[in-house]
Amino acid sequence: MGRLLGQMYGPELKRLKLGHMSASNGVGFELFQFIDPSTERLNVTGGFEYRRAGLFHICVTDPEPEQLVQRIVASGGTQISPVVNVFPTEIYQAVYTLDPFGNLVEVMATSYERQLSNRDLNATSNIVNP
Repeated sequence: MGRLLGQMYGPELKRLKLGHMSASNGVGFELFQFIDPSTERLNVTGGFEYRRAGLFHICVTDPEPEQLVQRIVASGGTQISPVVNVFPTEIYQAVYTLDPFGNLVEVMATSYERQLSNRDLNATSNIVNP
């Protein structure tokens, strides 16, 4: 996950805690705690500030994320990360966008529980605990 997070958040992200949960109906829920850099209560207008406390982002599933990104951009949104393979040897993809109102929307190619279940995230992470 570290390589993926590095591509999406940039080199300034050094350490975080991330919890994944999934309901029986396939709805996924993530909890982020940014350690370095830490979360701050910022008064920011516009742009993508993952360090801002509060609602971080929503995620939708679409089997063809690149096409959905094109629709978001055509509607006035912005693609803010490349479409990346979540794990190097697999086809699971994810991308971050901003909708026309400035809300962060992640698009994943497969369902949340399918993409993240039954794996040792530490085995693929470039972000390590000190």
